[in-house]
Amino acid sequence: MLSRGTESPGWFSAVSDRLATAMPQARRTTFEGAGHIPHMTHPQEYATALTRFAREA
Repeated sequence: MLSRGTESPGWFSAVSDRLATAMPQARRTTFEGAGHIPHMTHPQEYATALTRFAREA
């Protein structure tokens, strides 16, 4: 799972895109209103997404 927030710095999207290209099986998750560290600012939403990802893997 690759995660980012809608308020992440612009360069972060480019990094995420490169990682997704290198790992085509990865799933991208974007957290509305979060910055660079969504697991710190949106812990409940992050835990829910990570749990869903782990169950589907």
